[in-house]
Amino acid sequence: MINLKTVIIGLIIIMIFYVFGLGMIGDFIGFFIAGIAVGYLNDGSLKNGAINGIKLGTIGFTIILILYLIQFQIYGDSPSFSFYAVILLIINYILYGFMSTIGGIAGAGIKILKKE
Repeated sequence: MINLKTVIIGLIIIMIFYVFGLGMIGDFIGFFIAGIAVGYLNDGSLKNGAINGIKLGTIGFTIILILYLIQFQIYGDSPSFSFYAVILLIINYILYGFMSTIGGIAGAGIKILKKE
């Protein structure tokens, strides 16, 4: 079951790491920590932790993508750089989704271990 409240909490964590983070490394850490929070705040099953982690990664990346595209327009980067940036963003989409999914599974696992 997708829990929208936990995904919104995860998005807030991602935005904090995006604003105060260390660029893309901060984003990766933010997606992982937000995935742990989403998985932990979930009902405690690994499957739901993974599903909510994927949803978090997809929605979070869409927001990050919009912010990156605004930055590219403000700085007026060259077309060749923009091409490489789009390729990098596609790769990051996969990595952000992976990090948030692993974080969601880890958070659900922590909750399961805490129950025992």
